[in-house]
Amino acid sequence: MRNCGPLVIALILAGVISPGPAQAQNLVENGGFESGSAGWDGGQAGTDGSHSGSVCLMVVDNSSTTSVESRTRALLPVTRGRSYRLEVWIRATAAGRQTLVTLEQYDVSGKWISGRNYDFVAPAATEWTLFSRVVRAFSPTTGFVRLVLRPVLWTEAGELTGTAWFDDAFFGPEADASTQYATWLRSQGPIRVWRSPAEQKVRRDAYPPADALVEGALTLEAARAESEPAQLVLLPDRNDQLTAATVSELAGPMGAVIPAADVTVREVAYLQIVYPTDYSSYTGWMPDPLPLLRAPLSLAVGVQQPLWLTVRVPP
Repeated sequence: MRNCGPLVIALILAGVISPGPAQAQNLVENGGFESGSAGWDGGQAGTDGSHSGSVCLMVVDNSSTTSVESRTRALLPVTRGRSYRLEVWIRATAAGRQTLVTLEQYDVSGKWISGRNYDFVAPAATEWTLFSRVVRAFSPTTGFVRLVLRPVLWTEAGELTGTAWFDDAFFGPEADASTQYATWLRSQGPIRVWRSPAEQKVRRDAYPPADALVEGALTLEAARAESEPAQLVLLPDRNDQLTAATVSELAGPMGAVIPAADVTVREVAYLQIVYPTDYSSYTGWMPDPLPLLRAPLSLAVGVQQPLWLTVRVPP
C-alpha cells in the first residue's frame, strides 16, 4: 500500500537555539612517539621501520617472572556518556602474536578502580596492523583512564616473553560516534522530520547527515494480515510542543482502504542507562519503551523525538 493519507502534526513554536558538533582531539601526549618515550613510562624509542614519522615505541618483555609494559604517564580525562576512539598501530616479531592494549579506569581523584580495566587482546603481525575500538561506557565513578601497552598477554606469573612495536597511539572523543541511516521528509524549517529504519535506535543527539536523501512521503509495504512499523523522527531547532498526531484512513488500489483505527501512533520513550553491559554499550538516555502517544508532548531544542507508527493490514 504505497499511497497513504497524511500524518498531520500541529505544532506551537517557541524560541530558537542551534546546537554545534564537538571536535575530536588526541588526548595521548606524544602518541606518535616522535619525541621518543616522552610522556610514557616504560618502553624505548625505536627507529627500525616506524609506521609513520621516524620513531615508534619498542617494548621488550624478556622476563619470565614479571610482565613488562609501557603506560601513559598522564591520566586521560573522560566524560561519561561520550564515545571515545582508541587506536594504535602494532607490529611484532612473529605473526599471530597476541599483544595487550589496556584502558585502566581511575576515579575523579586519580585513584585506580580495581576490577574495571578494559583489556583488549590485539593480534599482531610482522607488518603494521591497526587496532581500533570505540569505547562508549565507563564505570559510574570514572573520571580518567590510562593507556597501557604490552607486547605479550599479561599473566600473574609473567612467564610470556616477546617484543612488539607501537606507533600512532590515539585516544580521544569520537567525532562521529555512529551513522544514522535516514531519509528526510522535511529537511528545512523549525521542526525537521526524517524517517529512520524501524530497527535503528535513535539517540537524542545523533543527527542524520544533512545531505541525506529527501522523500516526498513516508511509504510502507505490507502483506495482508500483516503489521508493519515505521519510525518518524522530529528534530526541533527550537523549543516546541507536539499538540496532536492525526492519521487519516489509507487509500489503496481498486478501492482498498485501511481504516485510520488500524494505524497506531506511539511515543518512543527513553531510559537512562547508568550501568552498561560492556565497553561498547551506550550510556545516557537510550530509546526503549513505546507508550501510546499522549499529547501534548514537549520538544526541546536539538533533542530528537521519534514517533513509532504501526499499520495493521486487514486480512
